[in-house]
Amino acid sequence: MGNHFLLLYIYLGVSFITFSQTTCDKASDLVGTINDFHYNAKPIDSSFSEVFSEILIDKSDAHGLFISLENVSTLKIKSFALGDELKNDGCKLFEAFSGMMETGINNSK
Repeated sequence: MGNHFLLLYIYLGVSFITFSQTTCDKASDLVGTINDFHYNAKPIDSSFSEVFSEILIDKSDAHGLFISLENVSTLKIKSFALGDELKNDGCKLFEAFSGMMETGINNSK
């Protein structure tokens, strides 16, 4: 019987501590945990840019219905500047990709 009271006391104590944290405290703890154990920043270099552009094209138009091979070459060239664009809050690669997709969709109608 004494063990049950001990377990109940521990459970209530942990519950009280957990509920007394604010949402911001919990979010801060979560961010701290992610930064400590899960998040590893990767540099945005040419290899990252190449992989990103390939994934973007493959996930958006895997069968080449809307983006031509010429457009794929253009996007790959533009992807080399992705790191600099992101540092300067630019989005030329995405704007070019969106325009190519829009043109390809309109041409297929």
